[in-house]
Amino acid sequence: MTRREAISTMATAAIIGGAVVVAVGGGYVAYNYLSKPSGKQVGNTLKIGYSTSLSGYQAPGAVSQQNAYALWKDTVNNVGGINLSTLGRKVPVEFVQYDDRSDPTTMLTNYDKLVNSDKCDLLLAPYGTPSHFALGAALNNYGIPVVGNTSIPDVAQIASGHIKYLYWPSAGTEAYMDAAIAFLQKNSSSVKNVAIINVQSDFPVAAKQYLSSKLPAAGFSIVLNKDYPANVTDLTSLLAQVKSANPDAIFALCYPADAFLLTHQAISLGVNAPFFYELIGPTIAAFHQAYGSALNGLTSMSMWTSQMRNAGSLDFYDGMQAKFKTAPDYLDAGLCWVSTQILQTAVEQVGSIDYAAINNAIANSTFQTIMGPVKFTNQANNVSPALLVQWQSHSNGPDTFEEIYPQQTATPVFPKPAWAPA
Repeated sequence: MTRREAISTMATAAIIGGAVVVAVGGGYVAYNYLSKPSGKQVGNTLKIGYSTSLSGYQAPGAVSQQNAYALWKDTVNNVGGINLSTLGRKVPVEFVQYDDRSDPTTMLTNYDKLVNSDKCDLLLAPYGTPSHFALGAALNNYGIPVVGNTSIPDVAQIASGHIKYLYWPSAGTEAYMDAAIAFLQKNSSSVKNVAIINVQSDFPVAAKQYLSSKLPAAGFSIVLNKDYPANVTDLTSLLAQVKSANPDAIFALCYPADAFLLTHQAISLGVNAPFFYELIGPTIAAFHQAYGSALNGLTSMSMWTSQMRNAGSLDFYDGMQAKFKTAPDYLDAGLCWVSTQILQTAVEQVGSIDYAAINNAIANSTFQTIMGPVKFTNQANNVSPALLVQWQSHSNGPDTFEEIYPQQTATPVFPKPAWAPA
């Protein structure tokens, strides 16, 4: 499974003639595109289109993307719009949005409408890795650059040449896992034995395979290595095996739905370790709302936290709090905001809706974002580091979400204390 997607809906895409051939759920769908649109004449507003998962199995996770996009639109329009210097004015933004029902084939149809029927000036990314790679192939027909967000880059897919106009701000699987391994090597001579459990999904499986190779080479012994289905409803038996193995470190390679189940049952069963890592889940606001200070010492992956003092970071955090009355998702919402920062900067740098020039600006510029500098090499961000992050509880103040590797916004809580009552 890719991030937040079941294996049965994994999509890959390739250009064959004038069509995009998409593999979805074991079948193939060829979608023929209309001709590439001509240059854009800008009206009173900039029409920016995207398809996302308003319904379907991805809908709960896609809320983070929708919120980040909505805040960006408000922020841009509050200052008059995007500055197009060739027109000598700012142009307000309007959205054209469609529901793809968490289906990559529907997503492709939606983007064809956005480009050829709605005549959108710019495009934002869809939600999830299957849709990213399916759209990436389609963009070759349009020649319209898109900055992705809720997707891990696949170097092999990019190198194939089928995807030329899609860019990934996120680090790759290996970088996220390397941060956790490096932390263990640097901070604990006491960690020897590691347990790995993972949901049967593409990104967690890839992370498990990488850890299974790298941890022994780094001097650690894997004492348990098991997976569980995406539709799991009870993890007590597996967690009992983890507890019996008595590991020094636990890697629970999960997605949000099973992360809630896993954490609840780990607390109930007293399954703990000096280092406890969950892949996807701890970054979302609802996770902390559910467990609060019980999460003290739990680690995860991200590219940004509100404790990082990069330009605009606190403005983004405060804006999300003000508009949605909750903290942003530290992974998806942060990446989505960065994608809009990059697109806006590139468009304003060019000063017009010139797709070739905008694409060149994205490919060759360094962008200042809430994650710090971002620069793309072969369409992947090879500047911003993958972070090991941690929930930390404080007796004299609110809990915080901190970077603990490669830099530290706070001293790591290590070893992780026993779970507090949720």
